[in-house]
Amino acid sequence: MATLGELLNENTNSITTDADENSKPNAFVSALAGIGSGLFKIPEGFVSLGATLIDLGGDTNKAAEVEEFFAKINPFDEMAEATTAGKITELITNIGVPGGIAFKVGNGLAKGALIAKRSGKYLDLGGDMSKAVSKKIKGGKLDKVENKLFNEAFSIIFNDQYLKTLAEERLLSFWLASCSLDLRSW
Repeated sequence: MATLGELLNENTNSITTDADENSKPNAFVSALAGIGSGLFKIPEGFVSLGATLIDLGGDTNKAAEVEEFFAKINPFDEMAEATTAGKITELITNIGVPGGIAFKVGNGLAKGALIAKRSGKYLDLGGDMSKAVSKKIKGGKLDKVENKLFNEAFSIIFNDQYLKTLAEERLLSFWLASCSLDLRSW
């Protein structure tokens, strides 16, 4: 049977004081801290991704330094991690804010594309110019209008009969080889 001293020690270990209760944040405070911590973790994610890529290329330890830096400046991290409500709120904020911004931008781009399509100003790659280029690549004979469209398509590559870069020269040689053309005929 247990002694009186053992019973007293067991009871004192299970007694919690008001100071202990106040040191642990409740779910509401932890959820609010999760919002703040989630906002801190948005730029941390971008910077950490860059540091990880530097680590892969340069065999450094920048990602750990970035994590330490953000752990020092994020005052809400410990309170947010104290409860499940804080962790979930932090996650929703970390994903939801950038996701909401991306959704808003994507929605605006889609509306602009629909308006351009309805007004006939949408980019159409299936026009006469692309048909002329396809016909020339396949070795077909071009009439005057198609030849003019083909020349306009490749006028972007040329500026006063000189190539701008080596990359354009390689691209041009590939196109000319596939079209069975000679550079001197231009």
